[in-house]
Amino acid sequence: MQRGLRVNLAARRVWPVLLGGALVVAVAVGSGAGPAPRYRIDIAVVSAVENALGPFVAEASGFLRAEEVEVGRFIIGSGEAVRTALISGHVPFASTATVHILLAREAGVPVKGVLALYVLPNIPLLVRSGLRDQVRHVRDLRGRIVGASAPGSLSWSMLVAYLRKAGLDPDRDVRFLPLGTNPAVVYTALATGRVDAYAQAEPLVSMVEKDGVAFVLVDIYDPTVAREWTGSSRGLPNVLAAREETIGRSPDLI
Repeated sequence: MQRGLRVNLAARRVWPVLLGGALVVAVAVGSGAGPAPRYRIDIAVVSAVENALGPFVAEASGFLRAEEVEVGRFIIGSGEAVRTALISGHVPFASTATVHILLAREAGVPVKGVLALYVLPNIPLLVRSGLRDQVRHVRDLRGRIVGASAPGSLSWSMLVAYLRKAGLDPDRDVRFLPLGTNPAVVYTALATGRVDAYAQAEPLVSMVEKDGVAFVLVDIYDPTVAREWTGSSRGLPNVLAAREETIGRSPDLI
């Protein structure tokens, strides 16, 4: 089943920005018709397409402008880069995985989620097709190379949860390979056997299924499967986050 969505975002220009040592992309959004907004903000967005859709759709549909908010730039990068941008104060808001709020607060930075962007789990576990007869359960990944975008990311936390639920030690029973969120990079890694399994969201899932490159071992989109692996068919994987000082300074904006 094709789960991915394609979004076209008209932008005036795109340029690279360095934040926290990670290369990200800033997209300047052109102003539309209508009254001048009361607020102009930048939003950092994780570069996994499915997880990033919320703010882009809100901007493209005119919802934000109806709320008197205009997005100056979308800062697009890895989950770690987005978290760094928010912690450092480079951006007032970030569309990010909930796990990054925990990591930020653990680092002593008071960050909170102010808006739920997703209420369903969205990180399936994929296995390359050449292992279909050998890997029938997560425990069959023992001794193999598994991947996710980066340590501390949502995909990494879900991968760890799957491995532990299956009785595997993520530090000893598998070899972890971080490959980021670029679907083309992960697609190639699965196709060539560089990685045996990978936890990631759309559009990668539909891409590898369609071309027979990989199959879904844990279909977390299925409510029954989600309950089996996480204890619930619902969750809070992605939020719009802000620092507490932003919340206190701009309550009307929030």
